Amino acid sequence: MYNSQSVSQENVEDMMHGVVSFYDVRKGFGFIRGDDGQRVFVHKSVLPFWTIYLQKGDKVAYRVSESKRGLVAMNLALKES
Repeated sequence: MYNSQSVSQENVEDMMHGVVSFYDVRKGFGFIRGDDGQRVFVHKSVLPFWTIYLQKGDKVAYRVSESKRGLVAMNLALKES
């Protein structure tokens, strides 16, 4: 079950999945290690509105966008434990 108001359960199945490998609460960013092995940047601006921060080991679903600096997570949904 995924916890995100903007992402429906059907859409989650079409998204990338991964685990938070690092997140700096003070700076508001971190990285996800995708199930495909890719490292993806995540910024606090894509967190669901009730989520203040991520923790190492959190399971997430997300869409990916490519920037000049690499892959960036978009439309993030946090998987409930």
